[in-house]
Amino acid sequence: MTMTRLRSHMPLAHIPIVIITAADASTHRDRTLKAGADAFFQKPVDNDQLLAAIDRALGERKARTPVIGSSSSPLQAEE
Repeated sequence: MTMTRLRSHMPLAHIPIVIITAADASTHRDRTLKAGADAFFQKPVDNDQLLAAIDRALGERKARTPVIGSSSSPLQAEE
């Protein structure tokens, strides 16, 4: 099931989605966040940033403010 379909399927829509990829972030980041990801990280991933994004996604699911991160620092997605 794609992320867009997961987000539109009410029994599953509340499940946080955190993406970790080795792909070029500039190509995938915007599309992934628009599709409903809660966080996006490009490898290598800083463990503390990843855990913070997971905690945030679990704790603030209603707000659904995506987090964009890399090995340097996370950035808030612009809305």
